[in-house]
Amino acid sequence: MKAILKVTENNTYVKSFIFYSFGDARRFLNFVNIYYNESGCGNGYDAYWPNYLHIPYSRFLPFIRGIYIYSRPRPYLLSVNDVKKNKIRLDFIQSMLYHILQVRFAANEPDFENFKWSIEDTKEGIKFNHEDFPPQVRPQVGDMYRIPRSCLGHIPDILEYSEGRVIEDLDDIFKVIPCQCLSNVGLKGPQKIFYIEAERVIKINDWLNRYK
Repeated sequence: MKAILKVTENNTYVKSFIFYSFGDARRFLNFVNIYYNESGCGNGYDAYWPNYLHIPYSRFLPFIRGIYIYSRPRPYLLSVNDVKKNKIRLDFIQSMLYHILQVRFAANEPDFENFKWSIEDTKEGIKFNHEDFPPQVRPQVGDMYRIPRSCLGHIPDILEYSEGRVIEDLDDIFKVIPCQCLSNVGLKGPQKIFYIEAERVIKINDWLNRYK
């Protein structure tokens, strides 16, 4: 059965795409969610983001604060030819995939050429597939880290140190320096030290030393 999925394109338009099957749509949604969660890129980097409805804080229902309702694939029972098709941007998909692999391989120049993936915009809908991504990696001392969006929680000022470098491993806790206190030649400016649960962070590519 065909499926339709809404995503936000480049922080500008909400686009509906028709997929060849539910499997294709679910794989694409998972791909978009991984990019949104791990890449560190804002929406406006030639990418697709999940389309979501944000439920604002309510003093009557405080337990729903920060909840986002994300779009999910829905059955599409009409003929593909009955509607105007939105053309998916191949260059966006390539860019998103590259950023995901940078994080999962923790490499500035990941092995993009040998990663198997495919996308085909057919008359019957979009076919999308890729091999499994490498698992997330736990950083070690000296590595750069990032806190995925799903792990930010509601800790005050956590965005101030959501990305940086691990300077000490205390088993379940990392001692870290945020990236705004770092440069490609070492430390810069007033130093701020933070502590964060190791399970919240993932290793990322060392973009500060990319050109060294």
